Amino acid sequence: TRNECLFLFHDGLRRDPGSGTDRAVRAAPAAFPRFSTTSTQERIALLKRIEQAIRDRQADLMAAASQEMGTPLSSVSHASASADNFRQMAEILGRYEFERVEGPNLIRREAIGVCGLIAPWNWPVQTVCTKTSAALAAGCTVVVKPSEFTSITAMLLALASAWSSWAAIGRAS
Repeated sequence: TRNECLFLFHDGLRRDPGSGTDRAVRAAPAAFPRFSTTSTQERIALLKRIEQAIRDRQADLMAAASQEMGTPLSSVSHASASADNFRQMAEILGRYEFERVEGPNLIRREAIGVCGLIAPWNWPVQTVCTKTSAALAAGCTVVVKPSEFTSITAMLLALASAWSSWAAIGRAS
C-alpha cells in the first residue's frame, strides 16, 4: 500500500541484513499499479502536502544536513530550496499533457514503474527532492538509496513524506 511504502525507510535502520531494502524493493512494485493510476489532482495534492511538510521541518533538515556534511548552516541553503521542487512539480503537473494527438497518432505518456534513486552525500536534501518530486509527479513509485553519510537527512525526508500522508488520512476520515 501507499502507506507501507512511505514507512519502510524506518525499517532500514535496523541492523538485520536487507530488512528495509528488501521490503522497499518488494513494496514499491506492489504499490505501483495503484499509485500510477492516481489522478493528476491527487498527485498534485500529494506534492503540495510533501512541500508543506518539508517547509515545516526545514530547520531540522538544515541542521541534519549541516552535521552530516560537516559544513556551517549557511552552506546548506539547498535544504531550504528543496521544498520548491515539490511546488514546481505540482505546477508543471497541473498543465502537463499526458496525451496528445500528432496526425493520426495518439501519443500517451505513462508512468514507467519503480524509480530507483541514488543520492550523493554532498547535496542530500536537494537531490532526493528533485528526483522524488519528478518521479511522484509522473506516477512512479520510488525507492531511495541515500548515501551512508547522510542517512539522517534521508530519514527526515521520509518522515516528512509520511507525516504529509498521515495528515491526508486524518482529513479523509
